[in-house]
Amino acid sequence: MNYVILEKAEKPISKEQLQKIIDKFVPFCKKYLKLKSVPEIKFVGSEKAKEIKSFGQHEGDEIRLKVDDRHPMDVLRTLAHELSHHKQDEEGKESGNSHMNDKRENEANKVAGIICRKFAHSHSDLFKLGSVE
Repeated sequence: MNYVILEKAEKPISKEQLQKIIDKFVPFCKKYLKLKSVPEIKFVGSEKAKEIKSFGQHEGDEIRLKVDDRHPMDVLRTLAHELSHHKQDEEGKESGNSHMNDKRENEANKVAGIICRKFAHSHSDLFKLGSVE
């Protein structure tokens, strides 16, 4: 197969720039999900990334996100997924096994996709950004 690059990738963004985007995204998610609370959100750099087996992790009142070398919209999708798990916890839904066919995981994937599409509708400029450095 032949692939054609249509546009040159934008220059990377900093973690500080990503934080500003997340500061807009979290209230959007909180309203959409009707969250009672928002967990603390921590960025995990490449040194500690091995401790997390996926792109994000939600445990109690903390969400950890791998951010290095990821596009901001990809990070937001992971954050929406983890916030969906937080909502599930608030509602007392039974914890799943984190496998792809798990009902809880499928629901979080579905909700995260919806949230990101709705957010991107009024923030389409985010697609033009480079990855997080």
